[in-house]
Amino acid sequence: MSDTPDNRPEPEVISREDWDKLTSEEKDQFSVRLEGFQSPLLPPEVLQRYGNVIPNLDKKLVEWSESETTHRRQLEREAFEEARLLRSRSSMFGPIVAIAGLVIAGLVSVFNESWSGSFTAAVIAIVSVGGPFAARILASRINHRQMSDEE
Repeated sequence: MSDTPDNRPEPEVISREDWDKLTSEEKDQFSVRLEGFQSPLLPPEVLQRYGNVIPNLDKKLVEWSESETTHRRQLEREAFEEARLLRSRSSMFGPIVAIAGLVIAGLVSVFNESWSGSFTAAVIAIVSVGGPFAARILASRINHRQMSDEE
């Protein structure tokens, strides 16, 4: 075993096959250490080892992580802005589409003298705009009820 820069012995790593060949007394000589972390960056000890293998790799990994974080945040901002614009447009154009559908329904009834055709056109106009709106309101109420039940 070699020493790390902070004078700790570097852990010995053995393969699964070599481990299986050891006797139970020999296995007792070993200790197992599991480490886990959750971070966009590697732990400082690991970064330092990377920097020792390839000069400045530790700094490059930190810079890469920072640029990836910035990029991800920018994508999230863009997605949020696109969703906001879509909601804004649907709020503005939805009533226009509904009114246009109702006007077409009226024109069908006047020129075709058929109440069934105009009724069908009116239902389609109302449901095509009102249906998604009503579904959104219903989903919001159900979600609000579930959240209050969990509390």
